[in-house]
Amino acid sequence: MFCCGYCSNVSLCSLRVQDDDLIGSIPLEPHLKVRLVTDPKSPPNCFEIYSEDGVIKAWKKDSEGKPVPGMYSVYVCVGY
Repeated sequence: MFCCGYCSNVSLCSLRVQDDDLIGSIPLEPHLKVRLVTDPKSPPNCFEIYSEDGVIKAWKKDSEGKPVPGMYSVYVCVGY
């Protein structure tokens, strides 16, 4: 299971719940926007972080545990 939460006042982090292993981060920059996901099939507290300006500057770990840049303009998150 994964969860999203603030790891500082400027980043949203994704953590692996069982071992508190940081697996990625999205810097919360002023141009980013948030919208609620309204699809009835989506889980509760589901939202999107998106950019109309292009790719969001984020990172995640690859299969070897090395950080790699994210390449998306929308990230779907679920808050627990």
